[in-house]
Formats: sequence, structure tokens, C-alpha cells
Amino acid sequence: MMLEAGTGSIVNVASIAALAGIADRVAYSDRDVTERVPQARFATPADVAAAIVFLADPTRSGYVNGVALPVDGGWMADAG
Repeated sequence: MMLEAGTGSIVNVASIAALAGIADRVAYSDRDVTERVPQARFATPADVAAAIVFLADPTRSGYVNGVALPVDGGWMADAG
């Protein structure tokens, strides 16, 4: 359908652990995340949805291709 339309977006969603592993952890812990994330909270579904809407909107992100867009409250930027 995208080929026929000549446009479209594919947005894959994964955990932040896909970009940076969490040593000695097999699951998330509420405290582990909120103590490390500068915004001190988990992402909400609305946080993730806003990023997906941005990436799927050709007028706002039509020239954005092949990127990882962390919706992580600053997890990756903290580097701590």
C-alpha cells in the first residue's frame, strides 16, 4: 500500500534497553528507572504516542530517516 501511495512511515518501538543494556538486570525495577532518569518517572503511553505521531507525519518529519529516537526522559543523555 505504501508503494502504491508513494509515501508512508514504518515506526518500530522497542525498549530503551535495545540501545543501552542494564547490567545485572533481567527485568525493570520501578526504583532503578526513576532514580536514573532525569525526569524521575516512567514514560507514559502518551509520551510514546507523541513521538510516533511526529515520525508518521510527513510534514514534520518527512526528511527524517533511519534514526533511533529515544523517548526516555533523558536516560541516554545522563550517561550515569
